[in-house]
Amino acid sequence: EQAGFVDTLGYDAYIDLINSVVREKELLSQGKKEESTNFELSFSLDAIIPTSYCSTKDRLTIYSELYDIKTNDELAKYESKVKDVYGIYPEEVSNLFLKRKIEINLNSGLFSSFKENLGYYSIISSDLLMSKEKVYLSWEEKLNIIKPLLRISVQDNHFVFTLTKTKNYLEELLFLTEQINSDFFDK
Repeated sequence: EQAGFVDTLGYDAYIDLINSVVREKELLSQGKKEESTNFELSFSLDAIIPTSYCSTKDRLTIYSELYDIKTNDELAKYESKVKDVYGIYPEEVSNLFLKRKIEINLNSGLFSSFKENLGYYSIISSDLLMSKEKVYLSWEEKLNIIKPLLRISVQDNHFVFTLTKTKNYLEELLFLTEQINSDFFDK
């Protein structure tokens, strides 16, 4: 059974999976829990690679490689590569790439919490975002596009971004996280 799983997943991905499980078990046996601010979002939408797009092995490889991408530049190159190899991708794959862009933005170190609630999203800034003096001054103008959907407040010395959920929520989340990251890292 495991041999079939290795054949399907690929040897390298299988070894990575085993190493990850072993590392987690070692930490638990020492009474530790792996600390991470690695956001992995699970939206209620089709963000998958359909079976009609490529083989099972290729789909698993794409998922694995996509998860390993840590920057938007790497992601843009990977999107192009996938399109070159497998052709124009369907909306589900586009959603998958869009979801990964949001995850990369959220994992920049500027956010400490992301919660999907009924009808809205709540994002709490990290200490790093709060450390840059007056980073918020340009938000009013830049975030004007989503202003009717966005509420920014301060709670326990952290910004709380509350974004109303609409049918275009992925694009709006991407826009919000991109603007906050660009204001912080580009200045």
